[in-house]
Amino acid sequence: LKNFILEQENKGLDVDTAQTGIFYILRREGEGPAVQQGDTCYIEYQCYSLSNKLIESSLDIYPPNGIWKFIFPPHDIITGLTAGINLMNSKCEMDIIIPSNLAYGKEGTANIPPYTTLIYVTKMEDIGVRSD
Repeated sequence: LKNFILEQENKGLDVDTAQTGIFYILRREGEGPAVQQGDTCYIEYQCYSLSNKLIESSLDIYPPNGIWKFIFPPHDIITGLTAGINLMNSKCEMDIIIPSNLAYGKEGTANIPPYTTLIYVTKMEDIGVRSD
């Protein structure tokens, strides 16, 4: 992970660290407020391993437009992804780098080996603010 972050910085990218333990690269500033609990999020994403292997893409999971729609915070997803989404606002584009302890850890999954750092390349298409 340290080498990956150094490579990104050597490319001139600004890698930030969140208090939650994730790292992120802000590719495009969004607009408006950051996502809040209860907001409806519309996100497009691709998930990669550090070796740049594509693990998952919203284009494959959410046809036809590849947009994952959910109420924040989403249930049944890894801690690191929730932490990254929490930093986003509408139209924001961000690479979320999730250390294995905030992803699938020592357990892994059927297609993700144990101790795998994940990189989510994300775009928050829109945020629908809850109006109670």
